[in-house]
Amino acid sequence: MTIAPDIRRGIEARLADIERRFGVEVFYACESGSRAWDFASEDSDYDVRFLYVHPRNWYLSLTEQRDVIETPIEGVYDVNGWDLRKALRLAAKGNPVLFEWLSSPIHYLRRPLFEGFRAASFGVFDPQKAYLHYLNMAEGQRRAYLGGEAVRQKKYFYAVRPLLACLYLLERRAVIPMRFSDLIDAVSVPTDVCEALADLLRAKRQVSEVAESSRLPILDRWIDETIDGLRSRKPDAASTADPTSLDAFFRSAIGG
Repeated sequence: MTIAPDIRRGIEARLADIERRFGVEVFYACESGSRAWDFASEDSDYDVRFLYVHPRNWYLSLTEQRDVIETPIEGVYDVNGWDLRKALRLAAKGNPVLFEWLSSPIHYLRRPLFEGFRAASFGVFDPQKAYLHYLNMAEGQRRAYLGGEAVRQKKYFYAVRPLLACLYLLERRAVIPMRFSDLIDAVSVPTDVCEALADLLRAKRQVSEVAESSRLPILDRWIDETIDGLRSRKPDAASTADPTSLDAFFRSAIGG
């Protein structure tokens, strides 16, 4: 997806303002929501997520300090970020949200520190933790949003995408691609389900975020059957990577 030049300038200006106000260096910024997944509606926000680093002495303080930067939603801009140390701790815990940020196809800023951060984080990726996260997400979406006669269109995608992620993890045991089309192309999905999703995706891109559709039995059945089948499965083995490798990267990143 192409980001309009005026939107990109607005995002870059907000990131520069964050650096000035908080005394940090943003080393990575990306799109994290439906625009990165490639099923945005006409009125979707820009969900900008970033990683930043403080000067070295900030990390040597005995006082625990806030390790996130959250800014108020302003128009279509939703801009929030995590500190380097927090992000590395989340990588060690296998947090799938972080790995999605690192796999985003839409970048607003990438500085040299990012490449080392990405390599260190991918080195400790745990497919089993990611699998359980996505399976629980799919079950939660089905339970919360797919029980009525009408369904918000995006909720189908919020249930289907994590199931595709589980299938990908079973087959590849690797960080999932963020773009929906890349993910569905990488796994085995029945033709009628693919066609139903393609039709729904075309419709969703032309309406608002809250648009509803009638229930789609093809998708309902596939979601139910896939969740049932995935409950008894998981990727072959958890990661055997040494999370202390993140310590070495962290010390190097802050000049320790």
